[in-house]
Amino acid sequence: MESFWLKVNSVSHGMFPGEFAVVASTSAGREISLFAPERCVMEQKSLLQVTVLDRVGDQTLISLPASPLAFDCSRYVTVPSKDLVKP
Repeated sequence: MESFWLKVNSVSHGMFPGEFAVVASTSAGREISLFAPERCVMEQKSLLQVTVLDRVGDQTLISLPASPLAFDCSRYVTVPSKDLVKP
């Protein structure tokens, strides 16, 4: 498993010190929101650190650093491979 940076839609300060609110898009076009630890976010570049689990064509299965806020969404999501940046 490799660590990559995911380009996200928005990054803002979270409710508590040391966390950020992050919004990202899946391959299906669905937006997901989560509170991520500060160490997993590059605020100025709008990047979120993720773990790549599998790649198939132009889609990549990743593990998010925290659970999304929606109850029907898992920490494991598929994102467009083009949205991933190598550290």
